[in-house]
Amino acid sequence: MSPRPDIGLVLKRLLRIALMLVIFAFGAFTVIYFTLQGRTVEVPNVKGKSESDAQSALDNYGLRMGIKNYQQDKSLPINSVIDQDPAPGSLVKSGYLVRVSINGRPVPAPAGN
Repeated sequence: MSPRPDIGLVLKRLLRIALMLVIFAFGAFTVIYFTLQGRTVEVPNVKGKSESDAQSALDNYGLRMGIKNYQQDKSLPINSVIDQDPAPGSLVKSGYLVRVSINGRPVPAPAGN
């Protein structure tokens, strides 16, 4: 007949295993939470900046820039940002796409028909 294992020893081992599983689950949850959460940043004001300066400023904040459209504003230099969305000061997650309108060159009038 084989000897019976000590119940106290078996319970200690099961408790250790359960504790290790709880610690592992907590660590995994924490890593996933912060990975998916992302860093919150304030959108800088890029209105009036050149397209390349606006791109650099947004890169420094961990944001991406997309061109929404080209408009014409004679009071601003060519290739400068006229408008942006979201507005300056808005809180967004890093990696967010900031869409800008760029002051484009005037389109020449079509030749007479």
